[in-house]
Amino acid sequence: MSVLRKIGRILLLIGGIFALLSAVSSFFMIVLGGVLAVAAPAIYSNLPAEIQAKLPEGGQSILVIIGVVIAVLSLFFAVFSLVCGILGIKGFKQHDKKLYIENIVFSVLALELLPLVGAILGLIALAKEKKAMPQPEEAPKAE
Repeated sequence: MSVLRKIGRILLLIGGIFALLSAVSSFFMIVLGGVLAVAAPAIYSNLPAEIQAKLPEGGQSILVIIGVVIAVLSLFFAVFSLVCGILGIKGFKQHDKKLYIENIVFSVLALELLPLVGAILGLIALAKEKKAMPQPEEAPKAE
């Protein structure tokens, strides 16, 4: 096993674990966004009068929109991080070009750096191993 492949596997495993932890923290952000959206009237009514006066008309609805946006973006981020983590751990066990490419895509979507670098190193190692393999001789073509 080449050094690049070993480093790539280690980065995929560590990055996969971090991505799963990131997915768990994203679920907390979903809850936070939902709480903000539901509790917007109470939050708005407890703001000091000076701050309420500076907010545009419909400040309460702005808080609801912010809460919903946080929850929706966190949901997408949680799903991408979860898939990235699963692919990272799966990529640790397998040495497959398709799996590395999927890992690169979901690492970029989940904003995870370690699985991205690990998958790129895995692709490079896979290409070097394929190049180092002896190619079978082609039979001469009959004319």
